Amino acid sequence: MNNISGGNGEQTLSRLLKSLMHIYNDMAQEYLELASKTSKGNIRKVLIEFSEESRQDSKKLEEIIKTGISDFKVSNDEIGIISHLEPRMEELDDEEKLIFDAIKRSEELQGLYKLIINEYKDEKIDEIFNLLISHENYRRKELQELYENMIIKDEW
Repeated sequence: MNNISGGNGEQTLSRLLKSLMHIYNDMAQEYLELASKTSKGNIRKVLIEFSEESRQDSKKLEEIIKTGISDFKVSNDEIGIISHLEPRMEELDDEEKLIFDAIKRSEELQGLYKLIINEYKDEKIDEIFNLLISHENYRRKELQELYENMIIKDEW
């Protein structure tokens, strides 16, 4: 497997997948911490679900590392929007800032995954990272809906 930079693609990808696995574990913990800080039950429920989904994504990455990329299969049933104006952070309360920060993180991860897909010209890598993009896209949409309801509609 070759990458554009010319380095050893397998080693680089292995290190990358391990780093991503740790990021997802950290995200899972952060979602739980955010859930414990919110006073709104509906937001807590969504954040706890995201925590579990992040742990599952981490486990999938661990499985890929153990079994190897060529043996990994992505099934269609694993795939779990608004254009928002960036608020002035000083106008948001703590819960609103937490949701906004989680949206930004999800968007950053999607951007990272797109860069990885472009760096590695490999069908299996495309499958793996497109799956992760779809998971992040789902989470981002859910978070944006919460954000809309809290900030724009003020229904929560």
